[in-house]
Amino acid sequence: MSKLQQQQDEQSEKFKKALNELIPELNTQIDTLNKSAVDAKYFDLKNNHPDNIQELLADLDEKVALYKQFEDTSNRYNDWQNKLNVN
Repeated sequence: MSKLQQQQDEQSEKFKKALNELIPELNTQIDTLNKSAVDAKYFDLKNNHPDNIQELLADLDEKVALYKQFEDTSNRYNDWQNKLNVN
């Protein structure tokens, strides 16, 4: 095996290891977001006041933006896994 190929393999293994650590972290963040998005405050009729609704909608908008960020990150990780042939 050439030295260049060996270096490339070592770098690929480092990246695979890092990716294998990043994926569970992302999954934890997604789980936390999902749990916070189904909080009872979003379904409680006492929050049906216009001031409360505006605050809840702003909060949900932030969650949607974060979800989209997590989705982009997940797609990027999937792409990296495919390129590295990681299962």
